[in-house]
Amino acid sequence: MSALTETYVDNVIAHLPEKSRDDIAAEITATITDMVEDRLGEADPSSDDRAATVEREVLEELGDPALLSREYSNAPQFLIGPKSYPIFIWSLRWVLPAVAVLTILANVVVHIATTPEVHLGALLGQTIGNTVTALLTAFAVITILIGLGERNMDGGAT
Repeated sequence: MSALTETYVDNVIAHLPEKSRDDIAAEITATITDMVEDRLGEADPSSDDRAATVEREVLEELGDPALLSREYSNAPQFLIGPKSYPIFIWSLRWVLPAVAVLTILANVVVHIATTPEVHLGALLGQTIGNTVTALLTAFAVITILIGLGERNMDGGAT
């Protein structure tokens, strides 16, 4: 095994859990070796330039080591999974409009009650700014809560 293959395998297993690294490293090394031997075929094995070129082609074909390590990882690669996605969308459809309406009403009432002379520009600016902030905060809270629920519950949204 060349230094290039060793580096590639080290980069793949760096993203994996400690306990499975040795087995996966052996599997990836065997796969690379088999692919290189298949491509070299009946060619002269003493041709180091040809072997190095074929090895580089094989590694390029396998792609990014981080992406390859995801195939060997059992961890989910998403924040909101397919089981929690319907409840996530339902929550956004109901909570965000409610937050927007309540924020607009609260800002208008507070601005009118606390300002002796109501200026439309100040009222609009303050209301729009506070509404956008409230919507972003609500979106973040919903996403974080459902994402945590996805990680902590076996069945996702159940």
